[in-house]
Amino acid sequence: MAQLRIHLTFPEDRVRDPIIYEISKNFQVIPNIRRADVSDKTGWMELELVGDLSEIESTID
Repeated sequence: MAQLRIHLTFPEDRVRDPIIYEISKNFQVIPNIRRADVSDKTGWMELELVGDLSEIESTID
């Protein structure tokens, strides 16, 4: 199993979207939130993805 840590930044129009749910539902990876700061206007998240390398690559494309 591979793992990759990524940094996501959310604009105001995407802050309320269920990003982690969408990742879990659509890809065979395990998302793990390592750090995050989200407000009504913006947000960021350090996310660790664990799974097969091909699935991780598909997730971030």
